[in-house]
Amino acid sequence: MTRWSFVLSLGSALLFAPPAWAAEPDAPDELISRSDAIFFALQDKLTNRSKELGADRSEQLALGAYYGNRSASLLWVTQDGVTSRVAQLRKVFSQAEDWGLNPADYSVADADQLKRNSSYPAEVLANAELRTSLAAILYARHAQGGRVEPTSLDEEFLDLHPSRPDPLAVLKGIADAGDRLGSFLDSFHPQNEQFRLLKQKLAEARGRSPGKAAVKIPNGPQLKQGVSHPQVALLRQRLSVPAARNVLSDGPAEEYFDDSLAEAVREFQVRSGLPGKGVVNTATRDALNKGVPNASAAAIIINMERWRWEPRDLGSRYVYVNIPEFLVRVIDSGRLIHEERIVTGAPEHRTPVFSDEMEYVVFNPYWNVPESILLKEILPAARRNPDFFARNHLEVVWQGRRTVDPSLVDWEEVNPTKVTLRQPPGPSNALGQIKFLFPNKHSVCMHDPPTKNLFNQTVRAYSHGCMRVRNPVRFAEILLSEQGWSPTKVRQAIETTEDYQVTLDRKVPVHIMYFTLWMDKQGGMRDFGDVYDYDDRLKVALKLESAPKVRARRQQNFDAGENGMGN
Repeated sequence: MTRWSFVLSLGSALLFAPPAWAAEPDAPDELISRSDAIFFALQDKLTNRSKELGADRSEQLALGAYYGNRSASLLWVTQDGVTSRVAQLRKVFSQAEDWGLNPADYSVADADQLKRNSSYPAEVLANAELRTSLAAILYARHAQGGRVEPTSLDEEFLDLHPSRPDPLAVLKGIADAGDRLGSFLDSFHPQNEQFRLLKQKLAEARGRSPGKAAVKIPNGPQLKQGVSHPQVALLRQRLSVPAARNVLSDGPAEEYFDDSLAEAVREFQVRSGLPGKGVVNTATRDALNKGVPNASAAAIIINMERWRWEPRDLGSRYVYVNIPEFLVRVIDSGRLIHEERIVTGAPEHRTPVFSDEMEYVVFNPYWNVPESILLKEILPAARRNPDFFARNHLEVVWQGRRTVDPSLVDWEEVNPTKVTLRQPPGPSNALGQIKFLFPNKHSVCMHDPPTKNLFNQTVRAYSHGCMRVRNPVRFAEILLSEQGWSPTKVRQAIETTEDYQVTLDRKVPVHIMYFTLWMDKQGGMRDFGDVYDYDDRLKVALKLESAPKVRARRQQNFDAGENGMGN
């Protein structure tokens, strides 16, 4: 019998009793060691009283797998109390707020309560071990996949399923991390640049790390070389230009506009697309203040949470749409190679948030009318006006096999499941000349709009859910360039006027995202409207704001004539 089998065989008779001293001479002082007693208590709790832990099934299985292996080491306690690893974990938890998490969600074993004495038997130490492990697993889960399940906010349109860390891998990683526990747990946070910049901005918004972008230049007179003014000191902070030691002004050195500051202003103006004259006027003030955080810490935290929902690896070459920004971009090896305006779904026909893969580019496509549009819009219109189909160039396909004359269908009694509607290629086709397919359960795609006027609007949420691309020809050229298509070949495919589907040799990841804040590399922050009113739902879910307060604010905005699309 092994030593561990012997420990298990002693069972409950020894676990909760006082130390068992030997009854015969030369016998061991204790029948089992305190370390063995802790492991036995762990097994008892995991086997017989697992519900007390509040762990889900995956966590319970992980705890059982890790602590069921007697060769595994205890992570947080010893027979004499807590390990030094607890102090490292406590430091990680204390800094959770810096990452947009809530330190109150995580707790560690209390060293003072776990000192070896008769009042704190093995069961207490085992309980502390398990609960501290669960806290570490929870932190890793929140860091990687977020605190809120996206589908809980919108089951249909927030079609995101964040990756969660394997609890057993977390425990093994903690055991192997040694003194690098902090770095190990930090690795679960998103590693992309946007998340990193938002973390920096969160520190600035909380006043912990004021940076260049935190300094705002208020309205005032023109500032130029040779003048002295209090705003010059703010300008120096904004552009990180120290004051010269010797100045030609009797005022404070930091308030004097010298030649080095003028050069810094000129450089900023050129980067911002303004005339590089070195004079701070209204336009330059506006450009300087674009980088000033006008969003609350809560707004930053909810956008950090959204990054936890996205795939860790977006792909080496990928397409992404940011719905509130109304833009589509193509990224290749970390470099932006294409950017274009889009029209997204109206609030009543939301564009879903999800990830998929682009598989086809279709020239001169048919438009197959989605069932929802057929039922809600076309059938009622057809019943009112028999000429509806002819005027809208719609073909009726019966049971997916043959086209029929719309006038032969009884639209009052028809079974909608037997009818498919489509628009043939042509100038009136709703999808225009090109569509980009990433087959998905939402039946949305990107396509060429038949009209272009909506692209001049600031808020471009007007579609039934699909994304209309302003320059689809250039978009097609970018996507097909990898397989040898020239711009001429793309235009020739369009000019055939025939439905022509091209399969991409390499599928391209497509990420439909929803971020209301976006950071540039200089630390500036752009704030977009919350077109689908998701921000408030997420603030409530994260307990950053109460539901009554959100309702009161929304009512106040409504009374003032504002809405979620006008930030």
